[in-house]
Amino acid sequence: LEAAERELCDTGADAVALEALAANDRAREFYADKGYEPHRVELTKSLRATDGDETTDGDETSDSDSDFSADSEES
Repeated sequence: LEAAERELCDTGADAVALEALAANDRAREFYADKGYEPHRVELTKSLRATDGDETTDGDETSDSDSDFSADSEES
């Protein structure tokens, strides 16, 4: 990690961003110990039903209700 940071700095990078899964406490602690701070939180939701779950038809929100967009095929 330190070698990568040095190389990035030497090539003119101002910052480095990386990702760790929210449930990966060890990785998040490791990077925090190296001086990394949380910058962005990414939230995900499965749109496919699993056993016992209802499916989501996507009609509950409009484009104006959200800053998110999803690619989908129109039928």
